[in-house]
Amino acid sequence: MNDPIGDLVRAAKPGTVRRTSPLSSKAVGELAEYRAAEQALGNTTVGQVRALRRRNPWSWGIGSMVAAAVALLIVVTVVNLPRPAFAATPPMLDAVPMTESSSSLLNEMAAMRTGSTKLPTTLTTHSWALNSEIGDDGQIIESNTEPERIQTVFALDGSVHVTIVAAEPFPGQKHEGLVAPGTLLAEDVYAPGEYGLSVDDGPPNTSAKVGQYLIDFSGNSSLTASQTIREIGNVATSLPLSPGQEAALLEHLASVDGITVVGEVTDRLGRHGIAFSGDDGDYRQMLIVSPDNGALLAIETVYTGQDRSDITSPAVVYYGAWENQH
Repeated sequence: MNDPIGDLVRAAKPGTVRRTSPLSSKAVGELAEYRAAEQALGNTTVGQVRALRRRNPWSWGIGSMVAAAVALLIVVTVVNLPRPAFAATPPMLDAVPMTESSSSLLNEMAAMRTGSTKLPTTLTTHSWALNSEIGDDGQIIESNTEPERIQTVFALDGSVHVTIVAAEPFPGQKHEGLVAPGTLLAEDVYAPGEYGLSVDDGPPNTSAKVGQYLIDFSGNSSLTASQTIREIGNVATSLPLSPGQEAALLEHLASVDGITVVGEVTDRLGRHGIAFSGDDGDYRQMLIVSPDNGALLAIETVYTGQDRSDITSPAVVYYGAWENQH
């Protein structure tokens, strides 16, 4: 599958590392070995480690060097820079605990959303991702990355128009080195058939078919609870969804074992939501849903491990909030 938005982002900001591509300690060590081998060959230029593309342009995972579930082209830059104590990351969302089960809440919100199958033609996502750089000592060095507002318009003739602009920094983020909010970072228009995705590639409107759809979309043979949340986020970040499709996704998630209710939260766009999570190793995937109408609001990835020296734990390493999905 084509990766048009990823290509635009990387063209605008080389070195960008996306949401579910945080580096494991093993990956860091292998990157250091890569650098050492590069120097032994007399290559002192900036090194780049590139992973293979996969079908889904929004899904990442950690493999022997980078994600086994790779979608975007990962570029990790080897540099000589001083290392800060900790990178600035968005504040953790405050959650008010709830006593209801995940299945009852998700089914209740799915019932609110059941109805129209009319597809919107515009998808707008506000996102931020931790951008990591690797020093010569194999340690992670953090760079400052501005949040982005990505608008994708699917025209009736099959063409797609993608615009990426800089968004407002998150609370507490330093402004030094960031471009001004509203600055155009990338823009492109894809002729019919060039984009690689169409509105017809969205999920089914019946929950019984959603599980296999998410597996096919991910390219995996099966999905854990955390991976299921991740793939729902990937779908919602890639394609505009109808209320009926969102209802089917929620109904399916209600049937998945291992989903936890985090509690009531306020998302990055100031909207009231209920957060659900799944844990996989050092990372937690969290989906935020509106309790008012069952709309998908946002997804976040939180680092919960102990191996990274560039960020505290827990720390938000990615968020994506869907402006038009409420």
